Amino acid sequence: MIKVIMKNSFLFVPIIISLLFFIRKAVQYAMIDSYGPLIFVIALIFLLLTSMKINRKRFLQVVRVWAILLAIWSSLRIFISLANYITKTFDEYHLNNQFGISNIIISFTMLLLGIIIIRYSHKKRLKDWL
Repeated sequence: MIKVIMKNSFLFVPIIISLLFFIRKAVQYAMIDSYGPLIFVIALIFLLLTSMKINRKRFLQVVRVWAILLAIWSSLRIFISLANYITKTFDEYHLNNQFGISNIIISFTMLLLGIIIIRYSHKKRLKDWL
């Protein structure tokens, strides 16, 4: 499995970066007794690993769904952030923090990662699949 990841780093590095971001967020939410994000991330990692073991086609389907969800999530966050910036409707500190400039940058990064994953998640581009 490590050989596959090393030879296909253009696909696996964006997947790993996006998962690490969501793992960090899930742990933060778990610390305040909200376990939904942690369960989602664990289920996603389990699905990715099992589909990788089954065959390449299933793995690429799971990866494409993850990339599409990532792109939709980040696009919505960018839209909400820009709407908040223009209208200043969120007065609460937590919401302002969630949709501030630093989180807009994170959302753009996640959108870019989603696009990269979609672009490279084709059977023809993968090398030396076990």
